[in-house]
Amino acid sequence: TGVTPKDPLPGVDLAQIASSGGKVNRTTLFGAIFDHDVAEIDRPEASLQFRWCRESNWKLIIPHGSSSPELYDVNQDPHETNNLAEQNDAVVSCLSKKIDFWGQVAR
Repeated sequence: TGVTPKDPLPGVDLAQIASSGGKVNRTTLFGAIFDHDVAEIDRPEASLQFRWCRESNWKLIIPHGSSSPELYDVNQDPHETNNLAEQNDAVVSCLSKKIDFWGQVAR
């Protein structure tokens, strides 16, 4: 049993994707990482740590409250050890705009 939401939740049902062969018609994936415990239930941004985006070989991570994004070429650097943000301003700008369009949070 569980709670049935009043409105549909955003995003994609990964269980459906996995059961239908694992293919999805998306070129960009988005996510957010929160603290494991909610600081303020009515202000989820209080627990936000990172927002991220994955497109093609790029993964952009934006730490909440920080102006230092991290950009990785996950095909060449799957362990995300070489931050390429400073060398790729255009990619950071493009993916940052997509993240902001996907889900803006209070700062």
